[in-house]
Amino acid sequence: MNFIEVLKQWMLVFIVLTLTSFSLFSQEKTNKTVAELYSEFDSKYGLDYNLYKGTKYYNSHSYKYGHPFWKHKNSIIGKVELNGKIYDSINLKYDIYLDELVLDYTTNIGANSQIILNSAIVDNFWIGIDEFVKNNDRNIEYDFFHLIYKGQFSCYFTYKKEYKYFKSSSKDGFGYDEEKISKLIVFDGQNHVFKSKKDLLKLLPEEIRLKVKSKIKQNNYKLLRSNQYQLEELFNYINTLLIENNE
Repeated sequence: MNFIEVLKQWMLVFIVLTLTSFSLFSQEKTNKTVAELYSEFDSKYGLDYNLYKGTKYYNSHSYKYGHPFWKHKNSIIGKVELNGKIYDSINLKYDIYLDELVLDYTTNIGANSQIILNSAIVDNFWIGIDEFVKNNDRNIEYDFFHLIYKGQFSCYFTYKKEYKYFKSSSKDGFGYDEEKISKLIVFDGQNHVFKSKKDLLKLLPEEIRLKVKSKIKQNNYKLLRSNQYQLEELFNYINTLLIENNE
């Protein structure tokens, strides 16, 4: 936590104590809630306490190759929902090695700073147009799922990277490898990892299984290597069949 953030918190404590003392002295209760005091404080000093109270972010390792982030090393304009409140047009990046969401911002004194947002209060977030949602399944180690398709039959990705030593004719040093993707199906409230056509088909009702199998063959989908746009198309087709089958 930097000096400005510490100063802000102490000033906020002072404001609350002052108002409380005044209320006791005058025997009148203030009509302002703590939330309203926070809002006034943020408005006056320019930064939202709930968004900017995360811990300072540091790279966990020095590296020569790759980087620990999802897609891009630099932050991208996005938005985050914290305890039901959406913060838009902010700079975000997702450290998939540490499974941490990082906010990149400029302080009141013009310095660049990066903080880790508390995953316990992050409902979901967007990096560009890609949405990540909170994982509520404690059997899966990641805090967030990348939403590919949401419906009765949903698809999500999780990501990981490894930090390792590279030794080859072109590389000599530590770094991060390419991101590895795990693909999940959520159906009837259960999470299922899938790596093949067989894994997907066995979850489907028998009545639509043959049609989906034909669709996969027709479009030459290799499910383990399919990108998010191919899977979005496939899962849209599956959900359309499920709706028709239930009518």
